[in-house]
This record gives sequence, structure tokens and C-alpha cells, in this order.
Amino acid sequence: MALVAMAVTVVVVVPALVARVVLMAGRMVAGRPESRADAAAVRMGLGADLVAAVEHHIDGTDPAKRMPLPLIRRAEGLRRRLG
Repeated sequence: MALVAMAVTVVVVVPALVARVVLMAGRMVAGRPESRADAAAVRMGLGADLVAAVEHHIDGTDPAKRMPLPLIRRAEGLRRRLG
């Protein structure tokens, strides 16, 4: 019985750990491309337009729904870059 419990634990825990590691790695990498694209837009003089577009998207979202935190962080980062 102990062998069956150990086998079930391994079958369940190992994939869960792998998925957790992949999720954490994805979160660390996810913000970099957007950050670089935003920096390039600011350098090209399109930062104000990009901030306006992001804020328009935020304002157009249904208030009952929860706003995605990465989008809010992106808008804040753009505002900081624009000074």
C-alpha cells in the first residue's frame, strides 16, 4: 500500500513541480519584450500616443471586471519614462 501511495505522489507531485517552475520562469521573462517595445516607442516619440492607447483600454474596461495588473504596471512605466 505504501508503494502505491508513493507512486501516486510521484505521479502527481512531479508534474505539478515542473509546471510551477515553468510558470515562474515565464513570469520572469514576460515583461522584458513589452518593456523594450515601450522604451523604443518612447525614443521614437510615440510614447504619449501609446500611453493614451493603454489608458483608453483601461478606461474602456467594465468596472465590474478586475483590471489586469500587468496592463496597469505598463501604463505606470510608460508615464515614468515620459517624465
